[in-house]
Amino acid sequence: MGLKSNGGVKGYAKQPPGKHSYGDGLELHVSATGKSVWKLRDRTGGRDTTTKIGDAHAIHNVHWARSRVEEYRAGVVVASDSIGAALTDWARTKLASKRWSDRHYQKTLARLEKHCASIWSRPVESLTRPVIVKALETVSDIDSAGRVYAWIHDCLESMVDRGELAYCVLGRKPQSLTLPAGQSRRRKSYGSDYAALAELYRAVRLSNSARSVRLAGQLSILSGLRLGEVLALRAEYVRDDRIVVPRALMKIKDRSRPDFVLPISAPQLKAVVVDAVEAAVDGWLFPSPRSGQPVSREAVEKMFRSLSNSRHQPHGSRTSIRTYAMEVAGVRSPVAQSLLDHLHESGVAAHYDRTQYLDERAIVLAEWCDLIAPA
Repeated sequence: MGLKSNGGVKGYAKQPPGKHSYGDGLELHVSATGKSVWKLRDRTGGRDTTTKIGDAHAIHNVHWARSRVEEYRAGVVVASDSIGAALTDWARTKLASKRWSDRHYQKTLARLEKHCASIWSRPVESLTRPVIVKALETVSDIDSAGRVYAWIHDCLESMVDRGELAYCVLGRKPQSLTLPAGQSRRRKSYGSDYAALAELYRAVRLSNSARSVRLAGQLSILSGLRLGEVLALRAEYVRDDRIVVPRALMKIKDRSRPDFVLPISAPQLKAVVVDAVEAAVDGWLFPSPRSGQPVSREAVEKMFRSLSNSRHQPHGSRTSIRTYAMEVAGVRSPVAQSLLDHLHESGVAAHYDRTQYLDERAIVLAEWCDLIAPA
């Protein structure tokens, strides 16, 4: 005989350990520790089979379990532990809570099924961030890919909050999706075509993008800093002739290394930084006019794609600067590595080498700025 429940986590957890029938083959299995799971007991081919439907909690209540049984028997349901099932449940909660209209729910679910087709049937616990990003690399529009990425992130976070997942592989803090990330689609951008990069820099200065987006793009090209490091800059990091970037903000976070120092003695570089300081909001050099936080990576990347006909990736500027430093300026390899904050030593030697080659880097950056943004 079926047992009644209020559909909440506490209600299911209070059921005594064992199997509880809800009719039509639907059973609630409760372990000795109180973990509750919906299962479907069916007879096919003369044999009894038991299929896991999903964990039982406030959202996965008896009504949800019965609807999944109907879908399962209709042959349209995917594995209960797959990301497809998780995303479908997540979308249903948005619809049930009236946050989404039925039309928006249908459109969102269709986009998720389209863009996540390659991972739709994969178990949630087998997913990693590289797997998710690789699946979204096939999406031609980075804005659509970023939106789907955010939906997956929200879905996984809700599973963590409900105790269904130990942790979110995309992190507890929002992360940006940078595409393309696959090796087959990596580009060095303009490389040693300095004239093309100079023309792009001019286009960025004259573009109709938001001021913070333009300034962040300019500093990205002139400084060689990674775009994520550029967007994290604050006004208090700026000194008279340099920007001191805390080591925690750099990609290489080795505590034995000093904070990264970017010389800004070049007039072109100084002018960009001064403009950014004047426009700073709440200390951020490149604030978003809407959120009060730094502008998004996607906004800067979108500007570059539009102005370069998708030929330029922000990371490509680093390739160009290093190529220029080695082939044209003729600097030593450690100086070129230091320009990009790359490791030029390994093992024990890296912990003793604190040299930043500031004077030589300042000369190279001055020459680079004269090349890309001539007066």
